[in-house]
Amino acid sequence: MATDNPQLQEPTTTTETNPNGSGGNVSSQQISPEQIFGEYANEPSIQKFKNPQDLAKSYLNLEKLLGKQRIPIPEKPEDYEVVYDALGRPQDPNEYEIPEVLAKEIYQGNDEALNNLKGKMHKLGFSKQQANELLNWYTEDIVAAKQQYEAMANQEMEKTMQALQQEWGDAFEERMQKASAVYNQFSDETKALIDQSGLGRNKEFIDFMYKMGNLTIDGNNFIDNPNSLQIKVEDAKAELSRIMGDRNHPYYDKYHPEHNNAVKAVEDLYKIIYGKENT
Repeated sequence: MATDNPQLQEPTTTTETNPNGSGGNVSSQQISPEQIFGEYANEPSIQKFKNPQDLAKSYLNLEKLLGKQRIPIPEKPEDYEVVYDALGRPQDPNEYEIPEVLAKEIYQGNDEALNNLKGKMHKLGFSKQQANELLNWYTEDIVAAKQQYEAMANQEMEKTMQALQQEWGDAFEERMQKASAVYNQFSDETKALIDQSGLGRNKEFIDFMYKMGNLTIDGNNFIDNPNSLQIKVEDAKAELSRIMGDRNHPYYDKYHPEHNNAVKAVEDLYKIIYGKENT
């Protein structure tokens, strides 16, 4: 009977020398695939083996594999939850560890934003190892970018100071004092915007601040009397009364996008009306 397996041939008879050295020949017969596999001899998965030893080896390897934990292939979106957990996703998103530099300098202690980050990583199935490696890489990248920006800003400021020194000559120190005096009249939020935008390192902007310091309004020098450019106390009281009487104003709604600005505006009004010492 012929077989389709090219590796396991039809039984043949061969004559070999007796290994005992006693002379004579010994007849040996090769075993046919049908004798070993019977009705399964022509199965494709059987025919790939060259000999019974290869089949035995494959079976032993299969037994070792079956003894290990297996992860099912997801068929539906919800099936991924099992896979994520098996691959090391923590049960609680709070188990993810956020680098201190990232939490303080980038998220600036914003717990809500940090919790959103942890929740997103948990939803995407991040293991703790994956999350740690990603966050550490991101932190290093952000820190490097920040250091590069600060170095560039310092170089830009040095060039601006050199240009002003060359232009102003001996009057440099006096004019810088006037420019700084005007700058210091701004609120902290305005100063932050000036610094972040790069205006504070701009030669023309600093020169403009100096020129404002030389202005006189109603006979009052701006530096000596900065309130001359601010709204009057009466106007401040009227504006404060309007805000306090409007319950729909963003000042009363902490979730309103303009709430922080409204709070700052009220603080500034109190300073104008009552003075800084009474705020």
